[in-house]
Amino acid sequence: MLKNPSIQISIPNPCHEDWNKMTPVEQGRFCSHCQKVVTDFTNYTDAQLYSFFSKRTEEICGRFYNHQLNRKIHIPPQPHSRLYRYFIGLGLTLLFTHIPETHSRAQTPYTYSNPYDTDNTTDDSTDNKAFIKGKVIDEHKEPMIGAVVQASIDNKPVGGCITDERGNYSIPVITSTPVRCKVVFKYSSYVPKTVEDILVSPGQTVTVNARMKLDTTGLNDVAVFSGGKVPLLPDTTRLNIPRDDTAHVPLIDPFEPNKTIIDSKEIEHRTH
Repeated sequence: MLKNPSIQISIPNPCHEDWNKMTPVEQGRFCSHCQKVVTDFTNYTDAQLYSFFSKRTEEICGRFYNHQLNRKIHIPPQPHSRLYRYFIGLGLTLLFTHIPETHSRAQTPYTYSNPYDTDNTTDDSTDNKAFIKGKVIDEHKEPMIGAVVQASIDNKPVGGCITDERGNYSIPVITSTPVRCKVVFKYSSYVPKTVEDILVSPGQTVTVNARMKLDTTGLNDVAVFSGGKVPLLPDTTRLNIPRDDTAHVPLIDPFEPNKTIIDSKEIEHRTH
């Protein structure tokens, strides 16, 4: 069974033209070398890139960051039901929370022991629970779907979840006394954001919003290309790189964008 289709943007035959020397126009800049308008895609999210190129059949000249090239860009995730998001959030909460190992039998009810409760009693009532809620957006104020949010107290994880289709999240924190939490926001190719010293009290809800920025460390180079429609690729498709071109393809770890290997400063595009 094929997974969701994807697109991939590449530059088979790059050449060198200075973006700053091109003539500014409404859609981007005009390249006198190829006599075409070059659109600036460097601020586009993956969802915007997919939406743009999956609907185009005409030739396009574009300016890109190297980390936007030679990788699969998938169709934006579709909204899930409340029940689905509940179980995903519950699973991540258990993942981020260190649960003591128990050797009791499967039919024995599991009793949660709150490590931050001084009398070590179990109380899952509203009075013994606080919430950290908020919204995660990008530089263009668009909601970030699937961002990882983790809360901790004294560097010990106490809960976590992922943002929904509107960029919203909610993390329950079980505590019988006011505590100070730290919340960390993470998203692939974006700079992690940390908010510390958040006062959380039982029975209250604290709102912590985050605006994340694209990690452009070491990504000062951009690439410009022109060509036909970007094809939709099945998820199983592999990128075949000619032997002579491997030295020019950046090595990118989606979870470590700072380790991207980029050629010397240049702007590239393909001529016709």
